[in-house]
Amino acid sequence: MLPPPYPSYSWPISQHIGPAANKKVVYALLSAAYKYAGKENYQDLITDDLVKQGILTPNHRQDLNKDQLWRDYQQILPELGLIISTKYTNGRIVPTPIGMACLDGAIGFSELVTTQCLNYQYPNGHKNFSSSLRKILKSSGVTLPSKMFELDTSHGVLIKPALLLLRILLELNMDKRENIITPLECLHALVPIKTNSDWEIGFNYLCKIKGSSLARDTRRIRHIQEWFRLLNLTDIFIGDGRGLSLTAYAKNNIKALLALCDKLSESNSYWIPQTDSAQAEAFSWFTHFGNPKLALQWLRTDSDMDSSYVTDNYPLGFEIDKSPQVGQQGLSPGLTLAPIAMRKTEQTSAANDPTVNQDKIIEGMRKRAQQTRLHDSIVYDAATLLKGKGFEVFEDRNSVDLLAINQQEELLIEVKTITLRNIASRLRLGVGQLAEYRYRREMNNRSRPSSVLVVSSGFDCPEWMTTYFENDIGMGLVSYIAAHNYSAYTCVGVENFITT
Repeated sequence: MLPPPYPSYSWPISQHIGPAANKKVVYALLSAAYKYAGKENYQDLITDDLVKQGILTPNHRQDLNKDQLWRDYQQILPELGLIISTKYTNGRIVPTPIGMACLDGAIGFSELVTTQCLNYQYPNGHKNFSSSLRKILKSSGVTLPSKMFELDTSHGVLIKPALLLLRILLELNMDKRENIITPLECLHALVPIKTNSDWEIGFNYLCKIKGSSLARDTRRIRHIQEWFRLLNLTDIFIGDGRGLSLTAYAKNNIKALLALCDKLSESNSYWIPQTDSAQAEAFSWFTHFGNPKLALQWLRTDSDMDSSYVTDNYPLGFEIDKSPQVGQQGLSPGLTLAPIAMRKTEQTSAANDPTVNQDKIIEGMRKRAQQTRLHDSIVYDAATLLKGKGFEVFEDRNSVDLLAINQQEELLIEVKTITLRNIASRLRLGVGQLAEYRYRREMNNRSRPSSVLVVSSGFDCPEWMTTYFENDIGMGLVSYIAAHNYSAYTCVGVENFITT
């Protein structure tokens, strides 16, 4: 076996991932978490809801005389980056942008799992020492830092396991070798690899040991088996009784997957710990993992998705573009605006506890209207941010997302949720809407407001687009990162979104 970074090093993952190896479970947990997030007794409400649906076993606790389903299975959601771990949010449920995008139908289940698996890395700010690992490390004379990410970092670990497995399987297929990796082979040849750039070492050793008798390690093998079970839910991996291999779809798209491997291996695609504060690093991890940039997301094109794929992977509906309603009011030069109904700052969404019908499965593409959980969350966050800076904030559902006014300026804001499938059309739509709203407001008030387009995820903004926004159309362009955290691509009108 290749030497591990430190004794008993492995790829730890939640033991509850197993029961989550079913899209119905993940959707039910996520939608119930979102539905009851603002309720004081959300744990009991979520448990009751899921027990009634028969989603998971109640896990009745005799000492408390109550079911504790949520307590036992909640780790599934932060493990996949769909909510921030409640350990770091004072017990509150805070859905991440990619979690809300999944509920909105912007990303399907297998696309979501593929994206999150390929971006999952060690170190990360969510993992903690298990009691068994503590004992092993202490008995081996390893000095234990306070947090696990410090141990990984100090030993040079910076690895995305699923990305390593993908690269190795692609190479096996291109070399016409046996294109399957068993858990034992993974343990001996791949788990010891510290960085994705060292994949060739793992590949060569894997080829060397294939067919050999290999020693087992129960604890570490269990982690690999959990990984394989999770990867079996993706678009690109398939597992059987022997091990892990590539799907037929992946084998037909090797060139694209190699390009994705290169992109996901770039240094700026990794989360790098910046402090030794567990709280700060946890939020930093969930900011990175819970809202991956578009270039780091896996999405099939429309032509790659037939109706059965959509039905299977978009049980809550497939997102479509929905233009604003245009009536007599919508065509008037001025904007009819109302103060936005501000909520308490700890509320995580601007939506009113939506009820998700788990049984309503679409019968083809683009039949349901776009859901707006992520959009409304960003609108609400921008409103609270600007209100905190002294602006009065208004909205008009028929025209502009936000109009912010103080004594010095007016600011028009349009929010667009984007994916790799719709980014071009959404940017054009947002620019067109802002240009119209700005013109109508100027006609009405004889002054020209600033305007900013806010997009839901970071993306590789080409130089021409920055110049276009700044010099040609005079608009701001920013991406939402996390609560009160935005990244600017231009200088025009964005200073109110940037915190120093």
